[in-house]
Amino acid sequence: MLTIPQQFEELLKHPENILIMLKKNPLIADTAAALALKKILENGKKTVEIASENFRVSSKMKFLPGLSEIKDNLSHLRKFVIRVDTSRTKVEELSYNQNGDHLDIFLMPSGGMFRKEDVETREGDFRFDLIVCVGSPDLESLGELYEKNSEFFYETPIVNIDHKPTNEHFGQVNVVDLTASSSAEIIYAIAKRFITEPFHPDLATLILAGMIAETKSFQKRISPQSLQIASSLISQGARREEIIQHLYFTKSLSLLKLWGKVLTRLQKDDKYGIVWSYASADDLKLTLDDGLEDIMEELIASSPEAKIIILFAETKPDATAVSVQTVKNIDAQILSKPFTQNAERQSAQWTMAKNLMETQTIVLESFKKTLEGLPK
Repeated sequence: MLTIPQQFEELLKHPENILIMLKKNPLIADTAAALALKKILENGKKTVEIASENFRVSSKMKFLPGLSEIKDNLSHLRKFVIRVDTSRTKVEELSYNQNGDHLDIFLMPSGGMFRKEDVETREGDFRFDLIVCVGSPDLESLGELYEKNSEFFYETPIVNIDHKPTNEHFGQVNVVDLTASSSAEIIYAIAKRFITEPFHPDLATLILAGMIAETKSFQKRISPQSLQIASSLISQGARREEIIQHLYFTKSLSLLKLWGKVLTRLQKDDKYGIVWSYASADDLKLTLDDGLEDIMEELIASSPEAKIIILFAETKPDATAVSVQTVKNIDAQILSKPFTQNAERQSAQWTMAKNLMETQTIVLESFKKTLEGLPK
């Protein structure tokens, strides 16, 4: 029986066009890992694309090599084939006309006539012959790119790469390593099998960036092996100082002020283990919206005892964005079900057409009611 790495290698032998998928709103760690994998596969003469629904570049990730190549949609997945039998009559001229919502195709025969029986249609093959998902707990986390192209995902082999216990092992090959510090560390192991060291500095930088972002610069509990890998990457040209500078020190004065405001508004409910705060529309005018991810991380760091952390962000007077993070024994999908179907096990985001105070009241009451109904 083939090992998981061997199965992965076997799957890679024949595909020429590979799609790497990131979940909707991917973290920097998984984005860096996906970009690293793209370089590895391209080194093996594969054609590779990366996609993530509505992918948005935050200021912290702008330094990642190849970032501009990530697409926010899946276009041209397959061709539609119109076949004409020309055994009796040859085509002398072909033309078409876009007529409103209709496309008219005209064939001029060189002699005789075409009949409707001479024409058949079919769907062509999908453009990609392998999908690799990086850091996605399930297919649903890919958002509309999965929902609107489910046939493509069901008919195409999937390799699933992740390091979290919430992963649902949805691939034909599941490279899920719970001992790895990050998806990037798994990508490092893949790189070792496919590329002769030393790595290119850009590849080393991407892998190290993924590891640093996931572990908060190795503050989380990690194995000695992870530290050895980091050391090896630095020796191969990984730009550690550049990574640290962009991830942790590129913060504007306006963002720091917003942090202060949100932290002073911190509220908690000890009975339910809920901690929450908010940012008003006026607050958000002072900074870029990608700063909300930093603020959520700060709330988590400031509330180690919390089971559920919620950040309410007023985007307009009648619209409020909600971000939720939970600990591993609290399912964010269950809590958020009345509001969104796209939540993950430990996180959820959605927007409500309510003002800030109404949204806080509705969400908090709903969460408490759900928690009351859960088994003790």
